[in-house]
Amino acid sequence: MNALPVLYLKTHSPYDVDVMQNGDLQFTTEYGVEYRVSFMEDYSIWPENAYQFLINNKNKKSSPSDIKLKETIMAIIEAFFISNPYILLYICETGDDKQAARNRLFVRWFNDAKHQKKYYFRNVNIKQRE
Repeated sequence: MNALPVLYLKTHSPYDVDVMQNGDLQFTTEYGVEYRVSFMEDYSIWPENAYQFLINNKNKKSSPSDIKLKETIMAIIEAFFISNPYILLYICETGDDKQAARNRLFVRWFNDAKHQKKYYFRNVNIKQRE
């Protein structure tokens, strides 16, 4: 994966996004919620140039409705596609059974985004077998 354009992030993200040594991104909201964003190569649907997009609430604090969070995440996604015109998969965290709510929030963010017409967005739900 190509490095994200740091200058783009600095000018388009309302939160200060730090790039970690391993390439992960990190920022803290004005509510004290610490987020880490990662990109991981994914070979499950395409042999190359497909990545998973992961958002991790590091300190597990409750996150109120925060327009700056949405704008920061969308700036990170846009920065990804500036440097990497590939496939990006967002898979909601499932550890606390809140993945449906996360999915609805992400879909709403994406549908409100300025650049959404540039991308093909497909929402898929996968149910685990018992």
